[in-house]
Amino acid sequence: MWSTDTRLNLTFASPRIAETTGRPPQMLIGHYLLTLGRFEASGEGTSDAMSLIARRAPFRNAPFLMTCGK
Repeated sequence: MWSTDTRLNLTFASPRIAETTGRPPQMLIGHYLLTLGRFEASGEGTSDAMSLIARRAPFRNAPFLMTCGK
C-alpha cells in the first residue's frame, strides 16, 4: 500500500513495498510512483487505475508491476 500527493510523488510506503524494493520506506518518500513500476492491464481495461488517478479518485486492487527491486 502507498499514498501519493497530487503529482504522484509517494507520501507513504508500506513495509511490504519497502521489502519488495529493498529500500526502507523513508527512502521511497518523495519519489514519483511510476518510477517503481507500472499498472498492468486488468480484466476491465489497461488504463483503469490511471484514469482514476487522473480524476483523483481512489482505487483498489489494480495490478501494479514493480520494475525495481532487490
